[in-house]
Amino acid sequence: MEIAASRLDCVSTHTEWELHHLTDLHLDERGFAEKELDARIKRIKDNPCAIWAGGGDYGGLILPGDPRSGDGWGDDVPPARIPDYVVEVVTEKLLPIRDKCIGFGIGNHERTVQLKFHRGVGAEIAANLGVSHLYLGMRGWMPVTFGLRMGTGEKKPTKTMTLKVYWHHGWSAGRSKSRKVLHEERDLGARGAHVHLVGHDHQPWINTWYEEDIYFASRNRKWKIRHMPVCFMNGGSWQYGQEPPVKGKAARKASEVPNDSWVESKNYRPEPPRSPVLHVLADFGAGADKASSFDGRPQGFDFREEMSSPRFYVE
Repeated sequence: MEIAASRLDCVSTHTEWELHHLTDLHLDERGFAEKELDARIKRIKDNPCAIWAGGGDYGGLILPGDPRSGDGWGDDVPPARIPDYVVEVVTEKLLPIRDKCIGFGIGNHERTVQLKFHRGVGAEIAANLGVSHLYLGMRGWMPVTFGLRMGTGEKKPTKTMTLKVYWHHGWSAGRSKSRKVLHEERDLGARGAHVHLVGHDHQPWINTWYEEDIYFASRNRKWKIRHMPVCFMNGGSWQYGQEPPVKGKAARKASEVPNDSWVESKNYRPEPPRSPVLHVLADFGAGADKASSFDGRPQGFDFREEMSSPRFYVE
């Protein structure tokens, strides 16, 4: 279990940040949504208050002998060069936003190459990006401390708040329609994080819950109740669907639209790339004993969810 700590400065008592979870990119596979990912990277780069976490499975890294081998736009890459190829391509893609990273993890695809090729593809990418100190492996914590300077000429912020983010690559969580909610409820009860980030099953999901807590208001010398948001976010994937691992053009065509095929039974349904965004409002209020002007809480965080709904079919 690793911890990747970050510190960010806020420009006002109420600063809104964007948290992006870039997971399951699969840059070397057929169906990679390159245009959409490039647009998201540009959005992160252009917004001074945007941050991102790397969720793993940056490349498919499909090895020879796997029925899916040869489906990517790296088809001409020799098998021994697959790890090098993915490291180079992923580094090039993420380099423009490396200074906005708050944590960098790996997924099952990087783990497989680690076992087969005896090299850490994810760790190499993190080193190339200059974020080795934020490397998490398969799971870990990302405490993000927001600071606010209360005057001019001060070297350190006089007020700070820490957003506790817990990440692991993810799970499929069963087959029932309620699997997402049931599993996130279990995870939320197991850890004291403000934000839980997962991926792996390629299905975008974002949901905000509220926890009840009490605090002592020193101004009124009374105990009061407050409701604190906690968010669960699955970053989805940057692919136009999941291809079935069978050979033959006809079999692959069966998964180009939602249907009861291999992708359905294995819980990897064809999904358009629509990775959610969590808007985090860092509200410093006027101190721990005074309610903020937003929703009656003392200083703390508030969340707003964003989920796009693009067309499934590509023209």
